[in-house]
Amino acid sequence: MKEHLFLFENIGVEIQRKTKPTKVLNNVNLDIQEGEMLGLIGETGSGKSMFARLIIDLLPENGRLTHGQILHRSTNCTDGRSVLRGRKIAMVFQDPMQSLNPVQRIGKQFVIVLQKRFGYSNERAYLEACDWLDKVQISNPDNILNRFPHQLSGGQMQRIMIALSMAVKPEFLIADEATTALDANIKLEIIELINSLRNEKNTTVLFISHDLLIARRYCDRIAVMNKGRIVEINKTIDIFSHPKHVYTKTLISGLHKLMGKSHKKEEQAEKKILMSVKNIKKTYTANKENTYALEHVSLDIYKKETMGIIGESGSGKTTLAKIILNILQRDFGSVILFNGDGSKKNITRPNSRIGAVFQDPLGSLNPRMTVSDIVAEPLIVSGWKNKLEIEEKIEKTINKVNLETDLLKRFPQMLSGGQRQRVSIARALVLQPDLLVLDEPTSSLDIHVQGIVLDLLKELQHLEKLTYLFISHDLGVLAKVADRVAVLYQGRIIEQGITEEILYNPREKYTEKLISAFFDNNI
Repeated sequence: MKEHLFLFENIGVEIQRKTKPTKVLNNVNLDIQEGEMLGLIGETGSGKSMFARLIIDLLPENGRLTHGQILHRSTNCTDGRSVLRGRKIAMVFQDPMQSLNPVQRIGKQFVIVLQKRFGYSNERAYLEACDWLDKVQISNPDNILNRFPHQLSGGQMQRIMIALSMAVKPEFLIADEATTALDANIKLEIIELINSLRNEKNTTVLFISHDLLIARRYCDRIAVMNKGRIVEINKTIDIFSHPKHVYTKTLISGLHKLMGKSHKKEEQAEKKILMSVKNIKKTYTANKENTYALEHVSLDIYKKETMGIIGESGSGKTTLAKIILNILQRDFGSVILFNGDGSKKNITRPNSRIGAVFQDPLGSLNPRMTVSDIVAEPLIVSGWKNKLEIEEKIEKTINKVNLETDLLKRFPQMLSGGQRQRVSIARALVLQPDLLVLDEPTSSLDIHVQGIVLDLLKELQHLEKLTYLFISHDLGVLAKVADRVAVLYQGRIIEQGITEEILYNPREKYTEKLISAFFDNNI
């Protein structure tokens, strides 16, 4: 029997709202054994991240521990957890952009952390930082350490946060959705890295995730959280083969549904081009060095189809999306939009016929605007002035995405992750576009909500006769929704074709690696 590293007994946490306190953790009982990787799974809003913040004594200002106690190696640390943070405990948060200092270079942030933890000199801290960046598969560490966070991709920032957390050599690592923004290859490499540290240093890991496939593959035990309670905990093999609680059974069945073999759509996409992307080039300059984000990228998107873009973090997926949306200037090439009469135009400005849904709904929605104001904004910008017509359009669009109109007066932070993403979809739909650019629209959602959003997108596509450009690092999602797939690697499209052909007969070694990583996940 392994020794308990942490023991949580009858934990209760409340968040003080304007009217009354809300229970977010309710009589949580959990033991974390030394050296294990414990998975904590549950849908968005179940309390997983709040539990992680409780452990490191970083509850929000309006949150408080109401009852229960926390034991660290049999010693009560309920009131002294902050001294463990950064020494015994390290945490990788879900959103790296909110964790990194935006006004300090990455190297400076590494040096500060390592000097505070170990008293290293500047030179040794910098060399250690280079070593850790290399371990988390970031090439050219010197260049990256000299950049600011906003000059990096989401995947790069996530790997840097993992490197920072692991560099302090903690005995307990909390990974809160640490692989959310990473493609299948990098995701496996990062988890393997965390796992090797765990084995080498006997590090204990709390792996918080909605990615049930990764949890099934790497975790020794799984704890299932629902509505602030641990409803089931058991060995991983038993959780997935013989779930006992009805909520666990729902999660597992949702996984089976999502990972089911893809089916061709009943109605084949019309072979009429809606958009043609021709020879796009984009270069970024950082520290007097040119980085080619996109090189000679060309693809056609047909009416009523779902065109999938797959590629690892930093491959240029989001850059391509921004260029198609004309919110980022291209260096060379054209984005041609076809009209219903067959005429065409090279667009160079944002166009109302193209809508967008981004990866992080909370980050892309204005926190000071109500849902009603958020959905109305595109209408107002486009010149709508009649208040009654705007209200009618908002209600109609909100109903399309299966949200109740009583949510219209709420702010984004008052909604669940799935609700926020549906608000993002409503905002994108309100001007009735022909094309929706979906940039990782489900990567931040748990498996249950992910399935709901994907079903909604398919329903809307049929009803509204929409065309989708669906960008993702999740091959399982694209296998389910995409008619065709283009593989983006180091700024180039290396192959494209019908989804089934790409999945089962890839031509390129990189594509084979992506697919093998995906299927390895499903073992």
